[in-house]
Amino acid sequence: MTGQLRPSASARALARREVAEAVADGRLSYPDACDLCGGVQATMISRAIEAHHEDYSRPLDVLWLCKSCHARVHGTHGGLLRYVAWLRAQLAGAERLAERFAAQPAA
Repeated sequence: MTGQLRPSASARALARREVAEAVADGRLSYPDACDLCGGVQATMISRAIEAHHEDYSRPLDVLWLCKSCHARVHGTHGGLLRYVAWLRAQLAGAERLAERFAAQPAA
């Protein structure tokens, strides 16, 4: 994780265990779609939604992310806020392209 303090393995393991127990006893349930991209589990290649913790001291406060988004949050972008900022920049670029092509006369 770039630019962030790495949480202790024990805090991470405890949070994961608490999520697993909460899912097992019905306090939490896996959603059908990723909280970030909206990818639906049935149509995903990996078919996996994972619990993401921003704060391991709040183990049941999770975002449900597909494997792809979860890997991007941790591996590529170094945290959720950086990933969301990157997504916003991508969206702004896509909107500029859409405006540019909408302004061109039809061929």
